[in-house]
Amino acid sequence: MLNEELIGKAVKVHLQNKSFLHGALYSIDPENDNVILFILDKDTSKVLTRLIMGHTIVSITNDDEENMDIDAIKVWLQEHVEDQHEPLSLEATRTALQEYLSSHCIDSSIDSNDHIVLFGGAATIAPPYNANSISSQNDIVIQRLTTLLKSWRK
Repeated sequence: MLNEELIGKAVKVHLQNKSFLHGALYSIDPENDNVILFILDKDTSKVLTRLIMGHTIVSITNDDEENMDIDAIKVWLQEHVEDQHEPLSLEATRTALQEYLSSHCIDSSIDSNDHIVLFGGAATIAPPYNANSISSQNDIVIQRLTTLLKSWRK
């Protein structure tokens, strides 16, 4: 299990091929330890996103701020991210989404993993509660929920 305390910080990811990457740790997949890094491209001043497969990672260590300007990444992301809404806590987001779904006559409940459970368990929406976090075996349900979530908060 990788260290989730480093999320949002400058890190150095050591790989099995003896190479390493510097970046801002955005996310760690708890099931397969895949990692998403934000890397500031100093030539273009853009933030690049890198997905590193969990099986290639040896370790992740805290990195000094000299190799990665976290503040520059945050500024770039704020300027370029599509969703410019005020950030909400996960609990506030979940509550707002449940109210939105209820306004569309969709009953929901919360499971022990903080997933929103819909249609008697036929679908779930995991944190961060967006269109990419819908899970269902039914393609029609996924399509309908995706449409609803994309129109939510617009």
